[in-house]
Amino acid sequence: TAPTEIYTLSLHDALPIYDVFSVEDLPSELKTRVLNNIAFSLLVFDKDKESEEVLSKLSGDFQKDPYATATLGLAHIKKGNIERGRELYLEATQRVDGAKNKSRIKQRMYLELGKAAIRKKDNRLAKRLLNKALKEKNGISYVNEQIKVLLQNETVLDRD
Repeated sequence: TAPTEIYTLSLHDALPIYDVFSVEDLPSELKTRVLNNIAFSLLVFDKDKESEEVLSKLSGDFQKDPYATATLGLAHIKKGNIERGRELYLEATQRVDGAKNKSRIKQRMYLELGKAAIRKKDNRLAKRLLNKALKEKNGISYVNEQIKVLLQNETVLDRD
């Protein structure tokens, strides 16, 4: 796989590469992308413990790379540090280039904050946040589909 293609690999494809391929040998920017994508995928697939090791390898990149900052925000939200996670996502949106990228980070932030509100049984807030995520103009279509499923879930819609 060419280095530029590593960025688009699924978790299923990326983990074997991570296990056998020394990311230390990669150029710095690519190393950050690979590690960030793996950490993000682990978090999205609820493998939070496993993500901690990968996140620790990104510690020097959180202030430089907006995507790593956003991934750290996701980790904080999943741990229940909602406000810190939100702050990190907002910091990432301020540092990333382009309206499309800003919108996608905000879409994910609102989705994850909405899911956190669902876990706290604050369904009114969850609906508001999920709807904000849907309104991001340049959002990712598969994320919009996840949001729609959450909004259609009767337990979210019925309990205010």
